[in-house]
Amino acid sequence: MLPLYPLRFREVIRNYPFGGRRIPARFPAKDGLPGEGTLAETWEVSDHGPDQSVVRGGPLEGCTLRRLVEEMGEGLLGTRVARECPGKFPLLLKFLDAQRLLPPQVHPTDGYAALHEPGEMGKTEAWYILEARRGARLYCGNARGLTLERFRDLVARGRSTDTMEAVEVKAGDTLYAPAGTLHAIGPGILLFEAQQNSDVTYNFDWLEWPHTPRQAREHLRKCFDVTVFEDVPSRRIEPVSVQENGNTRTVLMACRRFAMERWDLRDRKHVEAHPERFVVLTCLEGRGSVVYGSPRGAGGLLSEGFEAGQTVLIPAALGGWQVRRDRGVGRPRGDSGRAGLSVLVTYVPDLRRDIVEPLEKARVSGERIAGLGGHGRGNDLRGLV
Repeated sequence: MLPLYPLRFREVIRNYPFGGRRIPARFPAKDGLPGEGTLAETWEVSDHGPDQSVVRGGPLEGCTLRRLVEEMGEGLLGTRVARECPGKFPLLLKFLDAQRLLPPQVHPTDGYAALHEPGEMGKTEAWYILEARRGARLYCGNARGLTLERFRDLVARGRSTDTMEAVEVKAGDTLYAPAGTLHAIGPGILLFEAQQNSDVTYNFDWLEWPHTPRQAREHLRKCFDVTVFEDVPSRRIEPVSVQENGNTRTVLMACRRFAMERWDLRDRKHVEAHPERFVVLTCLEGRGSVVYGSPRGAGGLLSEGFEAGQTVLIPAALGGWQVRRDRGVGRPRGDSGRAGLSVLVTYVPDLRRDIVEPLEKARVSGERIAGLGGHGRGNDLRGLV
């Protein structure tokens, strides 16, 4: 049996022309990144084809995430997650630096991917904005009133951005893009992205295609197949914050495939054993540790430290654990303006138990809870409140 402990990984580096140098500038603790040139994405947790997260440190040093999933199964993923997504880590988590407009694109649902992209999941995703220059825009969702006929016409005339709704963003915003949502990330934005474990992208801007004409036509056909047309009030999610023993838990968004939270900690936070699912912690500000084990056990209490920009995967079978801030760290910079430790928390939720019931207990209204699932057909919370 492989040992259980909080896992850190070497980042998977992805470079594209839209990248810049904001990831290493904001997160100097991320060692091992290229010292020069553009850097578009760091995949923090990945079990996608050859792009494998590799364990850094501890007895499992050098193991790929795929091997851990295969050999640890429920011990890593959790009983419920392993049942729902057998043999594959369900999420792909990344930092993304956009200094140019990304190609306008759309992603398939699970059902469409199963038929047309063997071995791939669909791709629902969400973005948490870390930095955005004044006036920066993220395109998300179709322009109001867009029809398939109008979509085809605008793309044919090279007006791809006119097909989408432009959303001006700032640090701290969260946007949600269910599969089938037209989108493109504009220049001047650094963000964290949570998504299904998929890299299927259908581009529909012919100027950005590094494809043959035949491949381009195939991309367009699939774009027209999978795009969901719906006018919604906003793609921006209104977060919900609750106070817990001096700490702040902010639920940023939630769907059945994943949930994102931000924890701003002035004191340590205890997390009970949760054998149904794993948890991923990504440090945004400050420095802290995950403390685990038992003071009465053979190994006693153990800890795994992390700093801003670093990610830790908590296996489901680890048992109870706590996250605490390093009290030697002063007031952090960034979008929260709060002293302490700030971490993004990503997991596959039981929506009723993990989201609805705790927030109802905190006297959050049903309307606000439902809003965490977005404003369109991709909302998985609306029927639970």
